[in-house]
Amino acid sequence: MRYTRAQLDDFKRGVDEAEHVALVQPERIDADSLGSSLGLESALTDLNKTVTMFCYDDVPPYLQHLPGWDRVTNQLPGTYDMAIVVDSATLSQLEKTWAQYKGTIMNRPLYCIDHHRSTAGQLEGDNVGLLVDEEAGASAQQIVELAREFDWYIDAEAAYSLAAGIKADTVNLSTKKTTSRTFSAMGYLVDRGADLELLRYNIEQSNSLDPESLPLKATALQRTRFFKDNRIAITYFTREEYNSLGDDQLVIERMKHDLRALSGVDISVTITERNGYSNASMRANLDVAGKTADHFGGGGHDRAASCRFPDVGHEEVIEEIVPVISGYIDEQDRADVAAAQ
Repeated sequence: MRYTRAQLDDFKRGVDEAEHVALVQPERIDADSLGSSLGLESALTDLNKTVTMFCYDDVPPYLQHLPGWDRVTNQLPGTYDMAIVVDSATLSQLEKTWAQYKGTIMNRPLYCIDHHRSTAGQLEGDNVGLLVDEEAGASAQQIVELAREFDWYIDAEAAYSLAAGIKADTVNLSTKKTTSRTFSAMGYLVDRGADLELLRYNIEQSNSLDPESLPLKATALQRTRFFKDNRIAITYFTREEYNSLGDDQLVIERMKHDLRALSGVDISVTITERNGYSNASMRANLDVAGKTADHFGGGGHDRAASCRFPDVGHEEVIEEIVPVISGYIDEQDRADVAAAQ
């Protein structure tokens, strides 16, 4: 863990003093945020706390194999003693939540457990405590390490969900942030009862596309454009297409990874046009995604990040983002040449 003793003591004191804890997840919930929330719920419930898991958005179908997903509510309770935001410490991931609940959230102790690199729009205030560890492979890994630090109990179902979070954010334990700490956390979860074989099967089943989604995927593939000698692959979904998907974003998630895995491609960019802005989500084989997101005020990881472009469509995003990505690819190429000499 990369926290000071004072930070840990302050967080532990806040938990000890609270009777009712609200666990707040970022919008567009994913396996890491949901797994982290479920892991904390297990630990805090064992401490005889009342726990409410909140997310403004509904849990998408592909995450509904995580036990306890149906306990997540999109109604924050009127009374609670403290809030913990998992897998985010920035307002960009909490815009709708903040618009409706800022007053109640900022009126009591608030802690953020996050491992993302961006400080743009970071939550701040006298009531805010940040437990940010950019070296952690996932926020779920942070939850495991905190549980071990404080000797908190994690049951078998929560261990399964935390393992799902770690696997998702480390791309099956394969990213640069997958360290001995990550494997130690996974070992702990297996000891707590996480069934990795069942997890693999459920992930495969939940990530299977419905036949009805294939025409949209085919359209997105046909739209794909390549830049910089095919090292950058970009596609997009219109606002109408994005809205038609509702909470089931699987076809978009699959597209990001499918394009990144193409021969010769260093980075994929999937643009989704939304109400009032376009979102560019990047998956890369080089450390260029996070830098690009930072450049446009977004955030994420070195090889998985996103950023927003207000009031523009996909063509304007492409015009702005391609030169920036190209510059960072050139920078990485020069660094690789220098390292080889």
